[in-house]
Amino acid sequence: MIYLLTVAADVYKDRDKYSGDNGTRTYKAAYDLIGTNASAGNFDNSDFLGDIDAINIAQILLNNNTKPILNAVQEYYNSLVFSRYKLFYKNKFNSNENNLRLNASNIMIGDHPDITAARVALRGSMQMEVPYYTEEEGEIIANAFADKILDLVASE
Repeated sequence: MIYLLTVAADVYKDRDKYSGDNGTRTYKAAYDLIGTNASAGNFDNSDFLGDIDAINIAQILLNNNTKPILNAVQEYYNSLVFSRYKLFYKNKFNSNENNLRLNASNIMIGDHPDITAARVALRGSMQMEVPYYTEEEGEIIANAFADKILDLVASE
């Protein structure tokens, strides 16, 4: 879910297109950018779907460690891909909204050393333009992500 950090850069670029206070504009921009083809920025839809599909395919392999990777990929794209968001929600968050929200929040504002290192790398050597957002802005982006995932799950 490190991709949430990269969407922050696009949110900063796009939020002035929205009306309302800073929090409202940040939320609307994040929600609209996540999981859509609307942006060709740091976090596009192919990245989003690729990350989701990778988690889902990995779960197929975890459930059957003798299955060849090619078979898992074929199984997924032949039938399971049509419920990709429900599978992602189940596989990554145990179909639990609190897990989803906590995980997203931890990525955006948590202090785990791995997450902190990822933020530093994205801002430094990877030059991804990840902004130094406030804790409040990080939480708003995390909530937009959680809401978007729940909406995508509900739409399948």
